[in-house]
Amino acid sequence: MMEKRVLITGGTKGIGRAVAECLAKAGYSLILTYASDKEEALRVADGLLQQYKVEVLTLQADISDRKSIKKIESFLTGCSMRLDAVIFNAGLTCRD
Repeated sequence: MMEKRVLITGGTKGIGRAVAECLAKAGYSLILTYASDKEEALRVADGLLQQYKVEVLTLQADISDRKSIKKIESFLTGCSMRLDAVIFNAGLTCRD
């Protein structure tokens, strides 16, 4: 069986993290983008790897910055990766 891979924007916190856990449990390999909290992203990735034994990669890519789209494309191309799905989860929150 061929490995299935999913990219989840904002995949290390909140809803994105919950979706990542569901997909890891189902056996999907994951690429999780995060805006700025590298330590948390690495902690989440390691936790998913340990619990579900799936490949979990992290990529700093703030989707509110157009340059991040190119960064994701370059990452995927450079690693010769094919995605089976993309989950656009990242969003902006105004907490005023």
